[in-house]
Amino acid sequence: MKVKVDDLRGVDLDMAVHCAYRGELCDSPPRYSREWEKAGPVIRRHIAVLQAGSDGWLATCGESSAFDVSPLVAAMRAYIKATFGDEMEYRDE
Repeated sequence: MKVKVDDLRGVDLDMAVHCAYRGELCDSPPRYSREWEKAGPVIRRHIAVLQAGSDGWLATCGESSAFDVSPLVAAMRAYIKATFGDEMEYRDE
């Protein structure tokens, strides 16, 4: 099924990041969208801009960007959008 990257949250967002970053699926992905130590390598290698605004964070990866109240969620969504586009094929439950 196709999902909008902006709708991904929690473990689904982490799974998409893991798929983009490691090229594989796993049952228990690292918590990229919730732990700086996990997200740090992705941010260092791929996120060009991570900027605070008055009501949230803007992250840019290549020509893709994402906005969220959480800097990690914004950064991980921008990375996924740069890798897969604004929508991606995602596992069916």
